[in-house]
Amino acid sequence: LACLAASAFACSAASALACLAASAFACSAASALALSISACFSSRAFFSSENVALKVGFVETIDKEYYKEFTLTNENFKSCDYIGGRNTEVSEERINELKKKINYLSRALWVIQTEVEMTLGDFDYAEELYELVREIKKHTLRLEDAWWDSKEQTE
Repeated sequence: LACLAASAFACSAASALACLAASAFACSAASALALSISACFSSRAFFSSENVALKVGFVETIDKEYYKEFTLTNENFKSCDYIGGRNTEVSEERINELKKKINYLSRALWVIQTEVEMTLGDFDYAEELYELVREIKKHTLRLEDAWWDSKEQTE
């Protein structure tokens, strides 16, 4: 039982969290499941993975700064249908709020760029800032595209 549940956990955790280096070792009906989590690119994914492991019932056995090992036994396994987190579906209203925030940031930077150009006369730096403004504006469309892509993948 623990082997099946832990194997399912390992698969869902590995697919849900980017940059997770997780490996499961010897698993038999009578033994515990060992899971190692190490940060390869993102400390956020490392801490998120640790949180998921602990919520399911893994017990920490080795604790280093960017590497941890956990063990899951039948006694420690916690059955849970859903663990809330960042992989939950994002509503269209929330996407629109985020797009407005990105737009606000680009406009705020544009004001700074204009002031730099007018008061300092540093046209090279002002041009760099304006390029950054345009790059930030593009992210409103990229955010919406990413949202639509994620909706298509879940359907």
